[in-house]
Amino acid sequence: MVSVLLFLSGNLFLILVSRVIELGNRDSHTSETEIVYLAENNNSLP
Repeated sequence: MVSVLLFLSGNLFLILVSRVIELGNRDSHTSETEIVYLAENNNSLP
């Protein structure tokens, strides 16, 4: 029972850490990646 709780809490912690890292990456690279993404999508449209 204790091991299951530790496993679940560990997974939740990893998910939270990955979310924070994703948000940090988005904040620092927002403008550049969005411009590249929009340009690539516009070129791929027929």
